[in-house]
Amino acid sequence: MVERHHALARAVFGAVANGVAFHRTSIDTLRELDASKTIVYVLNTRSTIDYLYFNVAFLRHNIGLSAFANGVRTWKVRPLLQALRSLFRGRRGLPDDLAFFERVVRSGASSTLFVDRPRSLTSQARRYSLPFFLRLLALEPEVRANVTLVPLVLIWDKHPDRAQPSLLDEVFGTNQAPGMLRKLVQMGRNAYESFLNLGQPQVLVGTPLSLDTYVADGRAADGEQLLADLRETFDRERRIVVGPGVKSARTLRHEILTDARTQQAISEVALESGQDIATLQKQAGDDLKEIAANFSMQVIKVLASILSVVWNQIYDGLEVDERGLERVREVARESRIVLVPSHKSHVDYLLLSYVFYRQGLTPPHIAAGVNLSFWPLGPVFRRAGAFFLRRSFAGDPLYPRIFNAYLVKLLEEGFFLEFFIEGTRSRTGRLNPPKYGMLNMLVDAFLSGGIERLQFVPVSVGYENIIEGSSYRQELSGAEKRSENIGSLLKTPQVLVSKYGRVYVEFGEPIDTSTFLERYHPGPGAIPKGDELARTVRRLAYRVIHNINAVTTVTPSALAALVVLNNPARGMEESNLAREVGFIVSFLRERQARMSLTLRTALEASAARIHLPSQQTLEEDDFDDFDRDFVDRTALPSADSVVRVTDEAMGHAVLSSLREALALLGQKKMVDVQTVDEERLYVVPEDRRTELSFYKNNIIHYFVPEAVFATALYVVDGTRIDIDAIRSYTNFVSRLFKYEFCFEERRRFEDVFQRTARYFEARGWIERDPDDPEWVLVNDPPPAGAEFLRGLLLPNVEAYYLAARSLSDFALEWVDARTLMKRALSRGAAMQVKGELIFSESVAKTSLENAYRVFREWGVTEQRTVTRGRREIKELRVADDYRSTLLEELQDDLKAMIARQKRAPGELLRRI
Repeated sequence: MVERHHALARAVFGAVANGVAFHRTSIDTLRELDASKTIVYVLNTRSTIDYLYFNVAFLRHNIGLSAFANGVRTWKVRPLLQALRSLFRGRRGLPDDLAFFERVVRSGASSTLFVDRPRSLTSQARRYSLPFFLRLLALEPEVRANVTLVPLVLIWDKHPDRAQPSLLDEVFGTNQAPGMLRKLVQMGRNAYESFLNLGQPQVLVGTPLSLDTYVADGRAADGEQLLADLRETFDRERRIVVGPGVKSARTLRHEILTDARTQQAISEVALESGQDIATLQKQAGDDLKEIAANFSMQVIKVLASILSVVWNQIYDGLEVDERGLERVREVARESRIVLVPSHKSHVDYLLLSYVFYRQGLTPPHIAAGVNLSFWPLGPVFRRAGAFFLRRSFAGDPLYPRIFNAYLVKLLEEGFFLEFFIEGTRSRTGRLNPPKYGMLNMLVDAFLSGGIERLQFVPVSVGYENIIEGSSYRQELSGAEKRSENIGSLLKTPQVLVSKYGRVYVEFGEPIDTSTFLERYHPGPGAIPKGDELARTVRRLAYRVIHNINAVTTVTPSALAALVVLNNPARGMEESNLAREVGFIVSFLRERQARMSLTLRTALEASAARIHLPSQQTLEEDDFDDFDRDFVDRTALPSADSVVRVTDEAMGHAVLSSLREALALLGQKKMVDVQTVDEERLYVVPEDRRTELSFYKNNIIHYFVPEAVFATALYVVDGTRIDIDAIRSYTNFVSRLFKYEFCFEERRRFEDVFQRTARYFEARGWIERDPDDPEWVLVNDPPPAGAEFLRGLLLPNVEAYYLAARSLSDFALEWVDARTLMKRALSRGAAMQVKGELIFSESVAKTSLENAYRVFREWGVTEQRTVTRGRREIKELRVADDYRSTLLEELQDDLKAMIARQKRAPGELLRRI
């Protein structure tokens, strides 16, 4: 490499370098290695253009230059006199390339080795690079110990290679191993693609490889294995960015249909149903056409360019968890990856593909409902990686087998997959209970043995404001679900001229399928089956949900919504808002919740004024080896006086962010911002509380254990309470809300209960009776902080009370679900008018459905299926055992939990 280039080379390669994505983390890695090791950069295919790019990039980022490269001469880019001197002198007086390379390595300078030549046969490629690697391996151990091989990959074109190279590929090289002419074409194309925001070339830095460690492992006796491992490294890095080799949709369908496993499945269905195999073969082909994606990187590029404009128009920014994404990249090097994002908006379908493409990862294939395969967007979605599944497989035994075969094929080919474990979008802001169908298929695919490693990556996608807010409010109030889609939403003029705040993408801890299965089924070869496997898949599903919740971003809009909706009075003064938000921020900090960038920045800017309390984390022995990686450790605050000051200071630190969030909510008519006596007053219109609850519910899971405990503390009334009574009622409430919130495994109930009790003790809300620790002492009236937490669950309690009351209307008769829901919503509206319900958001369809599901499992109701015309309808009624007093007792238990908070606005901090 050269220190100075002539003017034309500086201009050309300077412009090229400006258009290449060379991430800061990679630059920092190379700088650190350059300062401490002798680096041998390894590139896959010899390319003067790549080498000259890295020459300019290393100069620009202050990385040591390479003093040697096999097969590359740089005299053409030197200043004129240097070029002439180099040209006429040639190699006179210099040793041959092998000797010169060894001299460079021994001197400690960096060097570069190209493994292959473009369009070379394997035998030629080995003769080309093998001698240099053999010379490295022959170095003395003390020299070799300081040598590190660093794979570098420069991807000019994100189009994957064809699975079957064409004649042009043979002549000009492939997309990922191009000859000189094809690379020049790629550079020209990248120039205009960068201008149109279609994408840019990217540098990847592979995992550094210590030469001495490699030799010590005994894998490089003759150099052949080292070359093979390096080629595999290059292939692996490229697959992460561009995906596996491209096969046409027709080729994929043919391979699936002719696979022995598919043929066996067709034979089994023919045997079970008596249908003709030829007919089933045709049906299988038709099913695959209905299901399969037709992936095109060019479509991804165009969509990414269009979406950049759309996102910038409707959102204020996109915050991506860079560390989490890097962890995904690391995991993808060794495993098959399945992304499992939360599902709150139609925008979710496009967002992860956009993020992955912009961050240099191949976009995933996405499982989407068949309702999204409509024309004209359906074909576009297919080419963007969407594959479609029916909502129900009932009545078609072949379809699930074909769909499973398609999943297995995608995983075996090496595509990233993405599916929504909730099945449908959350209308409440909380995560929906998981669906098990897709997860069952993926675990089956893993257990079939065709896939060595499979990891599920939970992803939280959060929004300051969602596009579908008003339609969700209508659906929760009883309206039919609208057949909307992302296309119809984004062409709505109101959407394109509105701002919806920021979007947050956070990546949770990946879950290794093998490790998870071994936890519940230890021992070599222990493969669960039947009901045992079904239970394990359910546990896995809830672990995914738990990990999504654990990384959900706390946004200013969520904080504001949670506090103003939980206010005992109708309007909330800004001073009280700041105090109570401070309490919430302190609470969330103790649980290490992820804050949005605006909140983090505000807190860091005010750090000098906020004297953060010392924190004491729970002992490690409170967690077993597995749960230590996943369970949030509750930090216990120290001195109460410091907590008071800190809480209020935190609230004021983030006040400007809250004002912006509330102003945005005000534009959507969810909050009315008034000025009274020169102070802002925030009032939530009664008819918009349900819509605003969506944002509160984004983060309510962080408070559920404490809110459940506070509810039990209130119901088990008194100033001296048996701890067993609190435990019993806490267990009752957590079982009641099993479909509202994601609780930790039932076996961990006692751990969570004790942890929460210690938190209440640390806050001074309860204390153990010194004479008998199995009894606790509680102040009267209840502590304001505990009342605040109890208030968070009141709308849910009211919804379940409403569900129980509505059952009384049909105690002796069978009723279908739609009629029951209509009656419950009508009764709820009447109860609210009469003051029997406190919160309008408690009259919500989703919570009522969850309540009826729990009641059915508890035996409160019984169910039957009847046929009306061609339709099968499920009906229910109150079970015989509950028709007398048990239903009334259930209603009384729920009603006992309903009472307005016994605290005044702003009292929260003063009463702690």
